[in-house]
Amino acid sequence: TCVDPNLHKEGFLWIQDLTMTDQWWILPVILGLANWLNIELHALKKLSKGNQTNRIMTNLLRFLSFGMIYIAAHVPAAMCLYWTTSSCFGLAQNILFQLPEVRRALKIPKTPQDSDHPLKDLANRFQVAAKQFADIQRRQ
Repeated sequence: TCVDPNLHKEGFLWIQDLTMTDQWWILPVILGLANWLNIELHALKKLSKGNQTNRIMTNLLRFLSFGMIYIAAHVPAAMCLYWTTSSCFGLAQNILFQLPEVRRALKIPKTPQDSDHPLKDLANRFQVAAKQFADIQRRQ
């Protein structure tokens, strides 16, 4: 068999067997949220200019990030753990590289799209999106 026998005996937090799926769907949900947040971070810069192609691609990637939840829930937990870890590191890296202090320390040149308060901008964007979602739910 191609599977390392130790994966059956080793676990991670609530997952006892890394060859089985995450029965609680915790890792898949974290994966989907990390991917979605990563897309939203990039959308802050891209959609402000906004052409139709950018909007379509961003919406497609949003859909795929939540589709990954279902896919990740049906693969071995070891693979889901790898994907989740990778997505979380990517998200952390993207957040750090948007902070003006980090960009200055690493001597990354300022671009016209850079915000002086990227985390505040992101929080405001999520508040607007949550309000729009709530309005849509009330109308139904």
